[in-house]
Amino acid sequence: MQLMKTNTEDILFSIVIATYNRADFIERAIDSVLAQTYANLELIVIDDGSQDNTKDKVLSYQDNRIKYQYQDNKGRSEARNLGIELSTGRYINFLDDDDYLLPDFLQEFYVAISNKKFPIAVFMCDQREINNQGKTIEAQEKDFIENNNAKFILKYAYNIQPLCISREILREEKFDSKYEIGEDFHLLFRIVFKYPIYYFPKTLCVYVNHDSMTMERELKDLLFMTYPYNRLDVINYFFEKHKDLLDKNNVTTLLSNKYNKIAYFYASQAIKTKHFSYGLKIINSIKWEGNKLLFIYYKLSIYVRALIYSIVK
Repeated sequence: MQLMKTNTEDILFSIVIATYNRADFIERAIDSVLAQTYANLELIVIDDGSQDNTKDKVLSYQDNRIKYQYQDNKGRSEARNLGIELSTGRYINFLDDDDYLLPDFLQEFYVAISNKKFPIAVFMCDQREINNQGKTIEAQEKDFIENNNAKFILKYAYNIQPLCISREILREEKFDSKYEIGEDFHLLFRIVFKYPIYYFPKTLCVYVNHDSMTMERELKDLLFMTYPYNRLDVINYFFEKHKDLLDKNNVTTLLSNKYNKIAYFYASQAIKTKHFSYGLKIINSIKWEGNKLLFIYYKLSIYVRALIYSIVK
């Protein structure tokens, strides 16, 4: 059933897809939007300088709900921000070009939002993660953490796809274009200190884990050592700019643990690839505010392996 209007308030969703050279994936993402049982939507596709036939794929659709906009390559954050500017919906969802929505995604969000009387807020569902073969990797409902949005997001929000965000919020808070990686967490974690989050445990979208994903490219091409800003810089932003909010919301330790876990992962990759100085630099940046036992383990592990690998070399 397609729900176009309501007796109380007409709601329009804007779905923004930022894409770059993903002609092989973009049709699945678009098809999943057009197949929504709630049809009062607009789809904004921002082509961030693609050099393949992405444009042809998008323009082949004969549906006036689709808006296509090309820009010179400026990165995912700038593309999403342009999508926000072009949107007219009261609530905005960001769909990655290699992921897709299940048919009742917007219908269920409509129900959740209307039950709360259309607030200026963030709404969040669950998502299923699958691999290249379509096998489910993860599909876990979350335990909502009452009265601590920051702790809930820190524990459960891996990307921005399972969320619908009020356009009023995104007029104030935009993606920071200097962050090439982790920009969605950076935006969301800024938002949760100011606005409410409403979570409902229904799996409504699919996150596809494949070889061309950012994390895979980071490891294969050692991008984590060449990006001027990465996931660690995103987290450091909050320690440098909002330490008082971290302490107030009792998430300093949790965010330190997140930082240390990522730092240990990157340091391990650096050591394995014989980039010893970079690995030691990363591990020396870990934060004592986190789990003390893990802090000691991470440091000793990297130091010992660096010593062993350097002797072997």
